[in-house]
Formats: sequence, structure tokens, C-alpha cells
Amino acid sequence: MVWVPGGVYWRGHDTGSHRDALPWHLVEVDGFCMAATTVTNEQFETFVRATGYVTVAERAPKAEDFPGAPANTPSRSTSTMKAAWAEAGRPP
Repeated sequence: MVWVPGGVYWRGHDTGSHRDALPWHLVEVDGFCMAATTVTNEQFETFVRATGYVTVAERAPKAEDFPGAPANTPSRSTSTMKAAWAEAGRPP
């Protein structure tokens, strides 16, 4: 592992093409450790099979990890589907 020192950098941009990146602003990042060498997909798969590791993306979210967030927020596709059904005169 190698240490990557933290620091301050500019992030975002001034155009509307990436609205979630607006506005251009300073961000402070803490230092962190990173592997000094790359890990191939094959190596990672070997590790997962050997250890049973489950990535963060594969884990079900827990409410306690997101304090203040609504409990059951429907997805955009669910909301769109319900709106289409309602417009057609059918209950969602």
C-alpha cells in the first residue's frame, strides 16, 4: 500500500451538461491508502471466491447508514410507471 496525501482541489464545472457537478467548488479530501499495484478482474474474482467478500454495491442498504433519508423512496422507473397507470385511469 502507498499513502496518498490529502489536499484541496477544485471540482465541478460551469456548464449544465453535468447538473449534479454544479457549481465549481473547492473540495477537501483526507489522505488515504491505495494499492501500489493493479488488481485484475481475475485476481479479484479469486479473492471473492476464497473469502466470500461482498462488495458495497452488492450489499443491501441499511437505514442506519442513511440517517434522515426517507424509508421507502420509489425509484424513478417506479414513479414513472405509476404516473402512466394513473393517466390511463388505472390504479397504480
